[in-house]
Amino acid sequence: MPSKTDGSVLNHLAFAMYPTRDVHRAVEFYREALGAEARWWPDENTALLQTPGAQRPDIMVEQDAFECTIGAGTVFLVTNVDEYYGTWKHAFTWVLPPCDVPPGRYAVYQDHDGSPVRIFDLSNDTFPQRSLLGAR
Repeated sequence: MPSKTDGSVLNHLAFAMYPTRDVHRAVEFYREALGAEARWWPDENTALLQTPGAQRPDIMVEQDAFECTIGAGTVFLVTNVDEYYGTWKHAFTWVLPPCDVPPGRYAVYQDHDGSPVRIFDLSNDTFPQRSLLGAR
């Protein structure tokens, strides 16, 4: 297995990701159930929510048919998605290879039980909400 010091290290858990068929209904659910407030809407299909006591948004809901097929899971911030993928591409089952998303790069693999593990980086230096996503 590759080393954690190979440049593809996971920086930290960014948030939980919940795909949905109705983003507005999901936001309302998490507001009522957990007291989460929408902190940012990057587009009309995606909301980042923050639960009481959290330092930054800790839930993402996204209305996306493909993400719904993958299911809910964790999203980790990594230093570089492409390096991470290059290091681990033969060790994991990849659901989605690296692709561009507004903050940078994004990919999804499965853990040993088939649960999705999402990774992204903040390689787009012009992305306006980097601090909300955990940039340090």
